[in-house]
Amino acid sequence: MPEIRIDGIGIATPDDPDASLGRYLLRNLPLALAPGGLEAMLDRPLSEVDLAAARGGLVVQDSADAGNGAAEWTISAGANAEIGIWNRAADTVLASEQFGPKTELKVPANRAFVGLSFRGRLATGPAVDRGDLTFGFSAGGSLEVSYYTPMAASTPLRKALENVLREFVVPGDLEDLAKLGPKSAASVRGSGRVEFRVSGSVATVVNPLAVEIPVVSRPLGVTAGASVAVSVGAAFVGEYEIRVVGLGGRRVSLGLYRASGGSFDVSVAASAGASGGIGGMDISGAILGAVVGRPEVDRDLLRDAGLSEGRIDDLRDTVREAANHKLAASLEAGFASLRTSGPAFLFTVDLEALDAESSRAVREALDGDFGALTADGELTGVRMERSIAHESLRESNRLRINLFGIFNHESLFAMLRKGKEVYDPSSGEILFLDEVTARRRSAWIDNTRRISTERVARLMADTMLIALSHTAAAGETEMEIEHWYFEYQRRTNAAGVKDDFDAAVALELSQPGEVTSLLPRERFNRVTLLAETRYDASLARRVFLRPSGSARPRADFEDAGRHALLLLEGGDEADSGRAQLGSDDVLYRAIANVGSHQGAVAAMKARGVAAGLQEAMYTDYLAIAWWADAMRTLAEDLAELDRFRNEAPDGLPVDAANAYRKLRKRLQDHLGDVVSRTKPLFGEPWGLVAMFVASGGKAPAHVRITAEGLRYDRSRDWERAAAAVAGAGG
Repeated sequence: MPEIRIDGIGIATPDDPDASLGRYLLRNLPLALAPGGLEAMLDRPLSEVDLAAARGGLVVQDSADAGNGAAEWTISAGANAEIGIWNRAADTVLASEQFGPKTELKVPANRAFVGLSFRGRLATGPAVDRGDLTFGFSAGGSLEVSYYTPMAASTPLRKALENVLREFVVPGDLEDLAKLGPKSAASVRGSGRVEFRVSGSVATVVNPLAVEIPVVSRPLGVTAGASVAVSVGAAFVGEYEIRVVGLGGRRVSLGLYRASGGSFDVSVAASAGASGGIGGMDISGAILGAVVGRPEVDRDLLRDAGLSEGRIDDLRDTVREAANHKLAASLEAGFASLRTSGPAFLFTVDLEALDAESSRAVREALDGDFGALTADGELTGVRMERSIAHESLRESNRLRINLFGIFNHESLFAMLRKGKEVYDPSSGEILFLDEVTARRRSAWIDNTRRISTERVARLMADTMLIALSHTAAAGETEMEIEHWYFEYQRRTNAAGVKDDFDAAVALELSQPGEVTSLLPRERFNRVTLLAETRYDASLARRVFLRPSGSARPRADFEDAGRHALLLLEGGDEADSGRAQLGSDDVLYRAIANVGSHQGAVAAMKARGVAAGLQEAMYTDYLAIAWWADAMRTLAEDLAELDRFRNEAPDGLPVDAANAYRKLRKRLQDHLGDVVSRTKPLFGEPWGLVAMFVASGGKAPAHVRITAEGLRYDRSRDWERAAAAVAGAGG
């Protein structure tokens, strides 16, 4: 067996067939003490070694290959091997947030910890592709192998170094894991690909968003959604660490950790059925089935409904891809939100209890494939302690299906024949567009049937007023619509994240004072904001009408729009001038009374508004004025429809009455005019918050914000409704 030695000080490992590092070395590994004073401490007990003062570590004298029969990685000549010594009682070697619950390593009384890390580079070629000492890392990349072990504090440093070289564990196989003593730890770190699985239920939520008010009321012909069982095969690609901690009694903790700050991607291939593989039931059929109230919509059913073969392929491919993006976005947010080196997956493994199946699963995990360990079903001798994949699926288990224009059709199938389905790759939101909407917005859709997040927000702005008006006009029914806003920023600063938290404050889910404590640093990566509100017919009527049924005055909507601006901008030093439009009645009335851009600028100057804010403030004013005018007009139309229904004699088929048809047609015409003048601000969080304020703050609300090392998720009256949908589908 190759020798490991530290030249010049007489330390060398014996020929020990049980040595873990030695069994994988293909030739001798000669080391030397790096300059810096460590040599003068060799005969001191660990309790007296001041590693910081000594500096230095070990230097690799000559390259040495390692592998299981073939060279899979190399510890290169000239590389440094880092030594770590912790010798003060209660010092943290590895924190619980680093190695997970029950595996925190702290220095006990009269003990010390010694750590040693080697850096190497993976080979290229067939040996690496089939090698079982590469841990899933990419060929040609770097890796770091580390080992930590406790010793008596009285152990001389020389003996401690000899022990750590002899006992050094590389977690390559089950036999290596068995060598880990209680509280000893071994890890490998590098960049590559880790595969895993996650199964669970996804609640499909149908969100009917009208693009035109029908003259005659018709039923939707779709269900409220149902729960769809999914099995997800996924892969994490980026920098990660596989860590093992000895728990005693031949039990170990095995975990996978995402390296903090590193870039990564998550890919997903989902199928329907909790235990199905990648080749299981097509998930697009299960999702469409949830919409129309069937177990699955298969090709034959779509063909019978009049869809061509090419149209069926497009439909299923888009829905499948959208579902995969939705699940990938959820998993990505979960991985991104992990605290520094927090475990993505964590298992307790009883090496004595493993059978053939569970042994194979653990070996595959050490090779970078956690699929068998994370799949459904119990494995003998293995207990899952944590899975970020399962947590993410549970917390983001709503697949919203947005139907734009469904009110123009008697059924979903009629819409599907001529319409188009698209999705937002950032959020995974699925959008079914009727023929008119698809044609009108064709420039927004690329060849892969994707639509950008910004365009989705504009589409929501174009249709939300119509959908809300239709819901209010429909009376007391079970119809519900969701108003949502999604935003993704690859990187931003603390001020940008605070803007997201302002939405949570505006929706009464947080207090302003909380925000500062939630922003521990200046830069953030992979920031997502999802803000949602929900309206049933009763709430929709509350938005437009007084309890008496009369239309709310324009001033109500003006006040709601101004208050929304104040909520979103009032706490920002940079934008506080914009918030003045919400708080300063004199300024607002001055702008409103002049009736021109030039006069508005003069009014703002007179009130001391900085020149750099004047254009933004005037744009905000125009949005508030437009919204107040639009809401008042729609409120008057809805109030007149109400009066007609209430005054109609019993037995009269109201929907067939010409007068009633004319009123609905007028509402439709007004909506068309309103939508043609939609202001961009309405497609931002302001529009969602303004509508929420107009509801009296009664709408159920939910906000989720995720970023690197950050996860915020709060709601009011949201989970209850979501649980009801899931229960109905289950």
